[in-house]
Amino acid sequence: AMFVGQATGKFYATDLFTSHPKAFTPGLHVKGLTYNKSLMGDAFIKSAWKPEIKAITLDADISQTNGRHSHIKGHIKPTVDSLDLSFDADRISIGFLRPFMSAFATDITGLASGKARLYGSFKLIDMVGDVYGEDVTLSLGFTNTSYSTTDSVHFSPGRIDLPNLTIRDSY
Repeated sequence: AMFVGQATGKFYATDLFTSHPKAFTPGLHVKGLTYNKSLMGDAFIKSAWKPEIKAITLDADISQTNGRHSHIKGHIKPTVDSLDLSFDADRISIGFLRPFMSAFATDITGLASGKARLYGSFKLIDMVGDVYGEDVTLSLGFTNTSYSTTDSVHFSPGRIDLPNLTIRDSY
């Protein structure tokens, strides 16, 4: 599983065998929310199935271990394999990116702050927004070297801009 944690709360469901089922949780507490084996923090999540748009809406507040909060809001449409999520991150750990970068990186650590929108199909996801990466370290197995930086990243459809990025190794 990509998401792991201990969830406590109430889940409501009605009209499940009709053409307009309703399901929602007004407040789900998830202790130790982990995504891709990276601890995000404790989360308070409001979620609901919206039959009129055939989507699961999501509104999450993540209390991170560093005392900061990050927010995720948007919807997932499982019937058409699409999502549209907005992130407002405040120094959140970026370890969850490891699986997405495994083709060229053996590890990634650091913190991210900023606003971004992740959207598209599950296979063709795009991102827009501006994120500040703090103490980002990327380890490349084929060079057996770790590189680090602290800088801004601009995401636009099909593009990642790193203007004037300075990357350092241990030397």
